Amino acid sequence: MYKIFFSFLSLLIISCAGSQSGPKWSSVSLMYESGPLPPKYQYSYTVTINTNGDGGVVCFVGADPSNPSLTYDFKCTPENTKKIDEAIKKSKILEDEITEMPEGKRPIGGHLEKVRVILENENPNLDQPPKVKESPYFPDEKYRSGLNNLYETIQKIVPSSVWDDFEKKKSEYQSKN
Repeated sequence: MYKIFFSFLSLLIISCAGSQSGPKWSSVSLMYESGPLPPKYQYSYTVTINTNGDGGVVCFVGADPSNPSLTYDFKCTPENTKKIDEAIKKSKILEDEITEMPEGKRPIGGHLEKVRVILENENPNLDQPPKVKESPYFPDEKYRSGLNNLYETIQKIVPSSVWDDFEKKKSEYQSKN
């Protein structure tokens, strides 16, 4: 009788532990826009990192849509992927529906940031699009700290050589126009 009870208890603990892990992400993207600046000073970028460590940054300089994008690729270490995983969990973007700040309380001017997380397909045999969780540009105050931590974590993981080259090309563009 004890063996049956302990077997059942063990099975229950294992199944509960497996269900506690929650949804898993496969890709995270940080989207940044410089905000309302004169056209030659405007810029934007998107950083995308996959759980396998592949990362990339696509940048745009100036407000002219015909300007070519600047594209950088990098590799994310397993330690940095774990840091992103922890920041995603702390942001609560996977478990909560992040609401927006009321329109009258939003800041005027400044840059815009948001994050998009693509979830792992729970059953790859089903033909279905992946689930996506996205933060608004102006999240409610209770989510702001966790999301800012996620934004900073993603930005810090991008190699400094990428940011240095982007800053150099941005400065060159601004001095020519």
